Amino acid sequence: MTNQLSTAILIFTRTHQKESLVKTFSSQVNQEGNAAIAEKLIQHSISTAQKSGFPVFPIFDTEQIGHSFGERLANAVESIYAKGYENVIIIGNDCPQICSTDFLFTSALLEKSNLVFGPAPDGGLYLLGMAKSAYSREAFIDLAWEKKTLQEDFEKYANENACAFERLAFLQDIDNESDFRYFLKRTKNKLRQELIRIVASFQSAISTYTDFLFSGNFIRIAQLRGPPQYQQL
Repeated sequence: MTNQLSTAILIFTRTHQKESLVKTFSSQVNQEGNAAIAEKLIQHSISTAQKSGFPVFPIFDTEQIGHSFGERLANAVESIYAKGYENVIIIGNDCPQICSTDFLFTSALLEKSNLVFGPAPDGGLYLLGMAKSAYSREAFIDLAWEKKTLQEDFEKYANENACAFERLAFLQDIDNESDFRYFLKRTKNKLRQELIRIVASFQSAISTYTDFLFSGNFIRIAQLRGPPQYQQL
């Protein structure tokens, strides 16, 4: 396979509904609003990956198999290798700063190194590029997934499995409301505008409903209602 044909992108993510149960992007909107934000971030991750020209395989939590995070991710990675790809680039939905060129650069790095890390400031990873030759199932499953020591753990994994690795530049991922606000303040692009519109639309809906509840119209409607009628048995 050529480099373009030997690499695939795996987007490992929850559905937007499940994501809104786990993360609060904005406390100024309700759960439906947070789900809309999550959906936009997922769509952005998929479309950005597709612009790279590599095959893209989103695997949502409804399709993931395994008990632990590491086991579910390992099974997803193996499903990509089983399709004949030699390199897998793994991302989630939480790093909107990733560009399509990052995938091309990662694929090029995998030609000389069999691991590529995209480090996040919190100690986690926003991207992982892994050649099939660097994959060791049990060690991969046992990594410190979803913990702040993941970067250190992966360096140890690389050393113990004799893997050459490269690091990309640090990028901020979005795990909570503070990260979400940081992204909106520091970024000026189309995605930022779309996310602001989502927040504003749900704030408007909540404000309109609240205004109605405390308006004279609602009070008069409530006063016009008679007492509940009970049917005698």
